[in-house]
Amino acid sequence: MNRSKLMQKLEELLMNALAALQTQIYDGWVIRFADGYTKRANSINPIYLSNENVKKIISNCEK
Repeated sequence: MNRSKLMQKLEELLMNALAALQTQIYDGWVIRFADGYTKRANSINPIYLSNENVKKIISNCEK
């Protein structure tokens, strides 16, 4: 497994270890909502390849 895939897999495992109340996928970015339950919740994680402009994704995620 190459380094990039290993990092992606580790990030996925860490996100699953600290579950959020709700999770959404937006163009390869994982958006997590948990009302402050854990420090990794209420976060946006760019895990997968994205096709959209980064600034547009960030703006949409902030909304």
